[in-house]
Amino acid sequence: MKILVLNGFVWFAEHQQTVHLVCDGLAQRTAFGHWSGLEFFNSTHVVVQDEPSIKINKSSSILEYVDVEFAGVDKNNNPTPAIKAAPLPPRLYNVVVRYSALDGTNFTDVKTSTDIVESEFSNNRGKISSSLHFEDRSPNI
Repeated sequence: MKILVLNGFVWFAEHQQTVHLVCDGLAQRTAFGHWSGLEFFNSTHVVVQDEPSIKINKSSSILEYVDVEFAGVDKNNNPTPAIKAAPLPPRLYNVVVRYSALDGTNFTDVKTSTDIVESEFSNNRGKISSSLHFEDRSPNI
């Protein structure tokens, strides 16, 4: 997978299956203030057999044993959610999201379910003190 870092943002090549990032400790000079956060748009998906007759598309993106802290300020200094996704939210296992400048998560135009297991969302400054924020922009039929 190709990863491009441009102006502090990480961009991934389209149509790629996986990326594995490993961070070990803090840099000598840690960033001041908040950082933008993580974005998942048009992720690849897998088909999961939930029951014998039910198949569900789930995002191939998985965050596991990840701490996302002090995220949520974009390049124009506007608050933004720590984890943003559309239309397939990542699966979250043992994830901590806290101290974000806005919502802990914002999943927009969601087309499928996701898994959020053994995860903590706290001290985020989202709408009505929420940490999880979901938007449905599908037309009313």
